[in-house]
Order: sequence, then structure tokens, then C-alpha cells
Amino acid sequence: MRALVCAPGEAAELLAGLKSAKTDSQNRYSLADVIAAGQAYKIVTAAGETVAAYVLAQLGVNLWIMAAAGRAAFDLTGAINALVDAQAAGFQWIGFRTERRGLVRKAQKHGYQVTRQEGGAYYLRKNIEK
Repeated sequence: MRALVCAPGEAAELLAGLKSAKTDSQNRYSLADVIAAGQAYKIVTAAGETVAAYVLAQLGVNLWIMAAAGRAAFDLTGAINALVDAQAAGFQWIGFRTERRGLVRKAQKHGYQVTRQEGGAYYLRKNIEK
């Protein structure tokens, strides 16, 4: 599995499922703005199948996962975690925001901790081991 840089249009297609009440209950975020705020990557399996995408933004010495989505017959949270961890070398921490409680539980298994809860959103972060 590998992460490849992808164009904004391709990322928008892969991330289109994020525009739902389940992930953005207040309809606060424009997908185009989210993609423009960082670098988009697509996840490609060894067989060449594109299964997901995510957007990373550098915030000084930290990384923020702006968006991530996809469909796969395997643990996509674990796959994205491994790829982002590899990209995070030299940074202090990785963080993201979600409204999905199930994703919070999955992320905690990969070392993320809830740093704050605001409305229905959870803000998570994990420190990068040096």
C-alpha cells in the first residue's frame, strides 16, 4: 500500500462521501476549501486499486489530517494511520477532528487521544515518536 500525491479534482471525487450529516452535521466545511488547505493523497493498493484519499496540512511543526475517506475490505483506519505516520517523521504531532465516535475508538487504538470535545466534534492528536 502506498500514498501518492493526487490532483484536487481526483481528491474531491474520492472524498465526496464526507459531505454528509454524519461527518459534518453543521455543514461548516466546503470540500474544495479543505482540499485547498493541504496536500491531497490517494491510497493505492499493491494491486493498483485506489481505495481512499486524505488531505494533510502542515501547521508549523505539526500535521493536521484535514479529511480522509474511502472504502476497502481491510482496516482503512489502520492503513491511513501507517501512511500518515510514515509522512510525519520530523513533526511533533498529528491531529484531526471528527464527529464519528466509532472513528474516535479506532484512532485511540493507534495512539490518538481526545484533546477536546466541542459540540458533537472530537479533536484528537497523537505525539510522534522521535
